[in-house]
Amino acid sequence: MAHVVCIEDENGDVVDHTVYCSDFCAQQDEGYDGWAGCIEISSHEDCAGCEEHVCGLDCFENPEEICTNQGE
Repeated sequence: MAHVVCIEDENGDVVDHTVYCSDFCAQQDEGYDGWAGCIEISSHEDCAGCEEHVCGLDCFENPEEICTNQGE
């Protein structure tokens, strides 16, 4: 599960997001606007704050290939 900070355009529409491993890391983003809950992401990514591995749904399909180094 990921924590995200949404990036909005001038109309307030969400156009992108930044992925974080925790709310703590997300709070370091200047665009942080409060906790948005844990979000399922489709593929694994590195946290934009600390580079910790954030597991996506693909980790559960192929855990031996993708998530073997998580937490190291």
